Amino acid sequence: MKKNHGAAVLVWFLYMFLAGILLAVCMVHVDRASEGNDLFKSPLWMLAALAAFVLSFYLQTIIHELGHLVFGLMTGYKFSSFRVGSFMWIKEEGKVRLKRFSIAGTGGQCIMLPPEYNDGNYKYGLYQLGGVLANVITAVISLVLFFLTAGTAPVAIFFTGLFISGVTFAALNGIPLNSLQVNNDGSNFVELRKSKEARRAVWVQLAIVEGMGQNKRPRDMDQEWFRMPTEEGRKNYLAMSMAVFRENMLMDAHRFEEAADLIDELLAGDYALAAIYRQLLTCDRIYLELIGGGDRGKVEELCDDKQKAAMKQMAGMIYVLRTEYAYALIYENDSEKADKILQAFEKAAAKHPYRVEVESERELIVQAVVLARLHQSLH
Repeated sequence: MKKNHGAAVLVWFLYMFLAGILLAVCMVHVDRASEGNDLFKSPLWMLAALAAFVLSFYLQTIIHELGHLVFGLMTGYKFSSFRVGSFMWIKEEGKVRLKRFSIAGTGGQCIMLPPEYNDGNYKYGLYQLGGVLANVITAVISLVLFFLTAGTAPVAIFFTGLFISGVTFAALNGIPLNSLQVNNDGSNFVELRKSKEARRAVWVQLAIVEGMGQNKRPRDMDQEWFRMPTEEGRKNYLAMSMAVFRENMLMDAHRFEEAADLIDELLAGDYALAAIYRQLLTCDRIYLELIGGGDRGKVEELCDDKQKAAMKQMAGMIYVLRTEYAYALIYENDSEKADKILQAFEKAAAKHPYRVEVESERELIVQAVVLARLHQSLH
């Protein structure tokens, strides 16, 4: 299914344009209210104003994720993990631990465990839109505080930034465009509302995450969770994500032929797959082609410039590093480069939130080593 990338670009430009106009209007208002403090003539004032404006945008990221957390707790969800940037607090074996993890295209993420499934009739609205609501509430409060503090330039500009970023975050996350690297909150809400299969998919995914937090591997979980979506479900981004979770389970179980066939089907079909899923699936397919003794032409076809750019963007992910290690060792026959990638893998693994995923990826690395040695012995 095609995504409307042009709409996303248009929204970004529109809101940045409006933000620029609003900021200029606010700064003129602040300058007048400051009664001749020469705001625009003082580098120190301008530096303080810029710092305050930038800080406000960062705070809205935290506020957005806190909105998911607070509204989730209000509707019966339980804490699983909370991430801002690459800093991630995760509940593991009953304790909350700090880890490092990031996902391309996201500034943060709050994962919570939903209430009972109840045949798909569990509460999802406030949790899904909690971040947008928090941004809107903050924006309204910030606008009031701006007028109350207009005589103090950096403070007023901080509230200006908090207002602008609040409106921008709410719009970019609340308008269901289906056009970003990962689906936004508004898109998820719409898909959950219209599809019971999507509601099941989200519930199952969160249950899988909970299991991994308890050091349970996907291959050992309830296999019913990993069933393929229906034909109708394949038009829904949330429902379709279960196909990706099934592929992850097949990789974890070393059912490599099934995983390769499934990836080929998913990448060739006109299915509702988020961009990041397509990139990670292609990453796995490159690995499978490498350890399966496939021809170099197929590897080159999969690892084109677009995929290389995506993998570079996700360079800190252990799944990507595993494939890059296999590529260096098997395709390039460069053991020195492979050793450096392995060091990067171990560094990322030490911070990765889920130990079972690290265990699984290490096994896949061993598979690459065994195959490389086999090739060397045959030649």
